[in-house]
Amino acid sequence: MVKQTKVLHGSCSEVYINGQRDVLATKIEVKVTGDFEDGAFCGEYGTFPIYNGYSIEGTLTDKKQDSALEVAIAEGFESGVMPDIVLITALTQPSTKKVERWSISGVVFTEVALANIEAKKSVDRELPFKAEKYKNLEAIE
Repeated sequence: MVKQTKVLHGSCSEVYINGQRDVLATKIEVKVTGDFEDGAFCGEYGTFPIYNGYSIEGTLTDKKQDSALEVAIAEGFESGVMPDIVLITALTQPSTKKVERWSISGVVFTEVALANIEAKKSVDRELPFKAEKYKNLEAIE
């Protein structure tokens, strides 16, 4: 098999928001960051990482097509009751048709632009978020 056919490519990906495909998504980044404290012990010169947990955060970028998500986020900020959001990502390996899929649940968007308009440009929407849980649904091996 030719090397370049093994490379995963963003053009072979999909993003779903609560089960609906975001057909205008241009980028999604989700990171899980470990929370560690430094531990020092008598008789040791080294510093040892002590694991305390993790956090999930990311950004969804797409071309804006309607106001539904902005309205839901803004209403959540006003009421204190955040909408229940689950993101699913899918990245397909075209030559094998294998898919890597992740579910990110308990998603809370941390900011929303009520207006982001520029002449002669499509309206891009960038939504940073935090989340509670992640789960691998399918892996490419």
